[in-house]
Amino acid sequence: MQRGRNADTDGDWAGSGSKADFKSEVKIIDPEGDIILYDNLEDGQHSWDLVPPGSKLEWTVNTDGHDDRVSLKLTYWDMKLFLTKFNETLDSLSPSDKKKYENGNKAVQDKVAEDTITAAGGVGRLMVDMWSDIRTTDGDGNLTGTIDLDPTWPKTLYFFNAHYGYAADEESSNWSKTGWAALEAVGWTALAIATVLTLGGAAAAFAGVASFVAVANAISMTFAIIEIGKFANKFIALGYGPATENKYDDQFPLLGFNHTYTLFMDTPEEEQTFKEWGDILSDDNIALIDKANIIVAMIGATKLLLMGGLILLLVHKSRGG
Repeated sequence: MQRGRNADTDGDWAGSGSKADFKSEVKIIDPEGDIILYDNLEDGQHSWDLVPPGSKLEWTVNTDGHDDRVSLKLTYWDMKLFLTKFNETLDSLSPSDKKKYENGNKAVQDKVAEDTITAAGGVGRLMVDMWSDIRTTDGDGNLTGTIDLDPTWPKTLYFFNAHYGYAADEESSNWSKTGWAALEAVGWTALAIATVLTLGGAAAAFAGVASFVAVANAISMTFAIIEIGKFANKFIALGYGPATENKYDDQFPLLGFNHTYTLFMDTPEEEQTFKEWGDILSDDNIALIDKANIIVAMIGATKLLLMGGLILLLVHKSRGG
């Protein structure tokens, strides 16, 4: 269960009055009807390392003990599109830039990230909405539902987001531009919305996904899921825009409440998915990524771009290493 504000995502409170609260809970039920326990809990976010297709996602929310509206969304990361554009971006590098990338040059790696995202149509194109709804809780603030994780859906990372937050004062009256300016003054800009939504900011958000402890091939799928989940949560939260107060005059955090749960949906064997991902990349680019990661690890860097980390993971998996 998640409760209340996530300081890393939701921002500070918009006002000094009575503060709203929000609770959510997600259970993953496998095709046999058994509960799959979450694998990780970090910064208030739960994640599952492997959820079989055909499972069910059961969600419960509570809007602070009284009826109110919530926004619910299930999104997935289009890994095939991402890898396709990543492969094309690496192909387009000049021999000198490939050498710099191989040697861990941050400027070149950042440029590769930006160009990949641009070629894919932006982060909004890579984060695909699978299901969304706006519903109203009952008189006690409770609401439950179930989402079937269809076996025909892409095998990749999924993010379930439960959002509680809106601007009742703007909806009930012609809230002035002065009001918005005041809201911005107390912290909206501090969230660096403009930076995150720019191409460079989005690319920077992918940094730090893979952590190397001993050798480059010792990357953890768990760590990748956690870090991508953090990025997805921030991206989804920004999409809802600013929140002020609910219809009961209780204050929301600046971006409302955003509770995100992350899961990797795939068959227990995983081999076919990683093979499909690996087949998107050319042998030359696999070798380039592998060399870049090894060199970065050798010089003591602890963090690498998402494209380096996840690709190395799938190469490692597909080779059975």
